[in-house]
Amino acid sequence: MLTLKALLMVLILLCVGLSAALLYILYRRSEKATASRAMVPRPAPETESAGARAEKAVCHVAPPVLMPPAGLYTAPAPEVSIIIPCKNEVNTLESTVKSLLEARTEIQTEIIVVDDASTDGSCNFLQSGRYPGVILERTGGLGAAGARNAGAELARGKYFFFCDAHIKVQDYWLDRLLETMLREQAHCIAPAVTDQPHARRVGYGQTWNNALSVVWLNQEPEKAVEVPIACGCALGINREVFHAVGGFDRYFEVWGKEDEELSLKLWLFGYRVMVEPSVKVAHLFRHSHPYRVSLVNVMHNLICLAYSHFSYQRLAKALDLVRNHALFSGTLARVMLSDIHRQRADYLARRVHPDDYFFKKFGIDF
Repeated sequence: MLTLKALLMVLILLCVGLSAALLYILYRRSEKATASRAMVPRPAPETESAGARAEKAVCHVAPPVLMPPAGLYTAPAPEVSIIIPCKNEVNTLESTVKSLLEARTEIQTEIIVVDDASTDGSCNFLQSGRYPGVILERTGGLGAAGARNAGAELARGKYFFFCDAHIKVQDYWLDRLLETMLREQAHCIAPAVTDQPHARRVGYGQTWNNALSVVWLNQEPEKAVEVPIACGCALGINREVFHAVGGFDRYFEVWGKEDEELSLKLWLFGYRVMVEPSVKVAHLFRHSHPYRVSLVNVMHNLICLAYSHFSYQRLAKALDLVRNHALFSGTLARVMLSDIHRQRADYLARRVHPDDYFFKKFGIDF
């Protein structure tokens, strides 16, 4: 049997062993914590709050560094984004930008120029430093509709104004158009359009004839009025509405019928398109384009428009307009082999009115 003295000795040895083990465990934990803290980059003491230091001391984990995505704007968003698609407009683009910048306005704006594969150095002047506030985006030949959509993707404004690269504007043109848009609860607004060399020639919106060709409305209205088609040379639209209808047609190529398709789509989706006759924008009408545009491009876009929006009978009638063209069959096949049928199904499912509504509302015999 163990004596009392022996029992006391055993207890002492156990206590010493436990104490040594506990001290070793505490030492290892302290060593690991020190190493962890040494690996964490810490800000300078004068820039770090006491609360932040206490939180890190407990967690021993460096907080993630949150950086804004590349290209994200930090300045307040403008009310209006002016979007200018450009292709080989070396003779007119700079004067257009100057006109837009120099026009008086109370509205905060941004200007976005989309250079769609120009080959004439159209936008070189924007790299001179004289126009620091103008945003330049370069695209690889998307066409007039695609370039406009690319500009809209960058735009931060509550309203988009799409302008041609060959226009001149008046003081407060933007203010007055936006005022009319809000007062009349319109979703798309356009000014009266004058011919730059001949200011007396004025158009107050557009319509279609019985061959789906554009016809200018020449009778000056007394006040803002609804129109079938807003000319795309200076067209304003609510940002949310633009995205709701899908923007400009994404199946269009090169040039032709962009503003016609958008205006038709807006009406079919239940929105209003108007012209403010008191605001005039001077547009340079030309006999030819500064880049190649063929009848096939226009025919392609017409077929896309008709297939996306027209009933069976009206679609057949639209195809009859161009079926005698030598390249009709190939153009039609190219459109049909795309997935444009998905766009048609989407539009027909979401629109508020059938296409008959548009043609009857504006008395278009087609």
